[in-house]
Amino acid sequence: MESNEETLHAASSEEQEEETKRTYMTLQAKIELVMKAERLVRAEKCMSIKAFCRQYDIQPSQLRRWEKNIVTMKKTLDGTTKNSNKLVCTTGRLSRLEHLRNKLIPWVVSMRKDGKQVSIRMAAIYCKKLDNSLRREQRYSLFAMVRRFLSSNGIVMRSVTHKAQGDVTKMHDEALRFLETTKPMLEQPHRHQAFIINMDQTPYNPKDTDRRTLNAKGVKTVNAKTMKTSLGRITCMLTVCADGTKLPPLLIFKAKPGGSVEREFANFPEGSVYYVQENAWTDERVMTHWVDHVLAPYVKTAPKGIVPYLFS
Repeated sequence: MESNEETLHAASSEEQEEETKRTYMTLQAKIELVMKAERLVRAEKCMSIKAFCRQYDIQPSQLRRWEKNIVTMKKTLDGTTKNSNKLVCTTGRLSRLEHLRNKLIPWVVSMRKDGKQVSIRMAAIYCKKLDNSLRREQRYSLFAMVRRFLSSNGIVMRSVTHKAQGDVTKMHDEALRFLETTKPMLEQPHRHQAFIINMDQTPYNPKDTDRRTLNAKGVKTVNAKTMKTSLGRITCMLTVCADGTKLPPLLIFKAKPGGSVEREFANFPEGSVYYVQENAWTDERVMTHWVDHVLAPYVKTAPKGIVPYLFS
């Protein structure tokens, strides 16, 4: 009997907790309810304000308060990037770095405009130069402060998607000049996209042989075959045409001509061209091999009257 009473008491307490559990609505949801009440209660007059509040499980006092603050709520949503998650109109306590806003933000923007990488540490050092009182802050406390302040102003850490040694603005101007010079030549009647060819090279460092393999359980010795020579570096010459046609890649291995690597070429997969050079560099001998075995066979297939154009 006592256990049944305890069970009923626990069930009733859980129901009370569910009834008294506070729920939070976003500013967007509040604005939508206010606009809906304006249409149903005041414009169409199809229900009373109490019936409307009962239907949406809110208090009339809440609805009146939201109607009074609807302009402020809309301005708050317009000024934030997290519209769907914003719950209140207040912005919270101002950052200790607020007085540095007019110097810190333009500094970061200027550095990025020049293509320079900026870290949280660099921004923290710059803040300490502007305000000596920040020197008393712990290192990572200051980092966190700077990170929060920059994030609230729309500046966050991003992965670099493009690298260049020159100035970004100068490279942009050079690229435009290149396009203006090259485009007329590529639009001539004796050109064809399938024979506008671009070749470039990229280095590749192969991974070491995997030290794990499937094998029978309980065997004490597990053998694995590796390359006869170390492949410290490979240069890959890739060729593509303007219409998307890909020519066979030329893989240049770091090895001596006539050595064991070159003798293994017969066992390599088909579809690529293989060559060796002592440093895996693209010298005159390698370029001649690429022309003879990749470029020339493809150029011979050009229709009559079409003159191929090569970028490299």
